[in-house]
Amino acid sequence: MITTHEKIGVGYFDTVFANIEIETMADALKNFALNYDLNEESSQGEVLNHFVSTLIKTIDLQNFKLIAPQLFTYSKTYQETVEVYPIKESKEELIYLQKYIDQLIYED
Repeated sequence: MITTHEKIGVGYFDTVFANIEIETMADALKNFALNYDLNEESSQGEVLNHFVSTLIKTIDLQNFKLIAPQLFTYSKTYQETVEVYPIKESKEELIYLQKYIDQLIYED
């Protein structure tokens, strides 16, 4: 389980969307559209980070298990080489991510 959201970041591979059911994607997209104020100056990375954050907040454990292999953690204090670690496919991990994803997915 991720233990400290101050020093650990969460990232994702582009394939994170590949296994999500269309209904789940639509629910996340609706929440994303209603809750984030983006504009034409928002970067692609910012848009994707907000959407992945919304997706994680709205999915259930079954869908989390589908995308967990596409998520990873990394140290925010890395020096040269970034080492990444897989995220566990557990209810506890999902609950933690749903609570802290906004702090974990964005760079300081």
